[in-house]
Amino acid sequence: MFSQDPPPDESLEKLKELADFYNWPGKSGAIRAGANLAKYTIPELEGAPITHHYSNPSFWRVDNKINIKRAHTYIFTDTDLIHIHLTVSETCEGAHEYYIRRLYVSSLPFEVKVPPGDSTKIIGDISFYGARHFIRNNIAVEFTPEGELINKLVTIASQLDSILLMCPTAVSADPFKPVIEKFDIARNTVKPQSYAKLFIEARDPLGEGLTYKWEMTNGGIDVRDTGEYFYYSSYDEKQDTLTLHVINEAGFLSSAELIITVSNSTGF
Repeated sequence: MFSQDPPPDESLEKLKELADFYNWPGKSGAIRAGANLAKYTIPELEGAPITHHYSNPSFWRVDNKINIKRAHTYIFTDTDLIHIHLTVSETCEGAHEYYIRRLYVSSLPFEVKVPPGDSTKIIGDISFYGARHFIRNNIAVEFTPEGELINKLVTIASQLDSILLMCPTAVSADPFKPVIEKFDIARNTVKPQSYAKLFIEARDPLGEGLTYKWEMTNGGIDVRDTGEYFYYSSYDEKQDTLTLHVINEAGFLSSAELIITVSNSTGF
């Protein structure tokens, strides 16, 4: 799922001025791997039955760069639950740009807390909504507690930030990105409404699971019970650009593409 935010305009610039965006701290610094929350314990969420729901990653494009958003939901009772969204950018500046545009498209009122403000309410490099949202390095965190968990807002935010601080850092995102070792197709020219097998080899430098997402100008992807992937062409005779996005649990992405010709004159 790709969410495309609107291009910059005068209203966005006015919001940046209102929020003092250009003076937000933390726009430069180390790049941090996003946390796979399944591996960590949040003390304030312990002591009651919890259902963990980890959704497939979704995407936000900012200036043609993809940010990876991963949602987590902890459910205690019908009234006590919390939703956590971690959005990872390849740069610290990118995380800030994502968040200000997130405010822009949501039309939410906001309260910004930055040093040297009330330190008991400042989480990460900069925090918002009394610590419901914050940015740490290149990661924007948004969470919504409901029920009794509202009373633990700042504590939970602080614990989430502590988890992020345990995640590894690097001078760029490159060491954290998945490595696509092979992305190929059985034949680059196919007839309309036919199938061609795809060959994919990818690995995660952090040793965790990978998710595949696809973009294409035509045709589609068929995933077999065997785990094999096939491209299938549409009715139209044209060239198709097939893009594979490989995403890891840390919130980083690598991409590769194939150009496929759909034609009745050649192919099988």
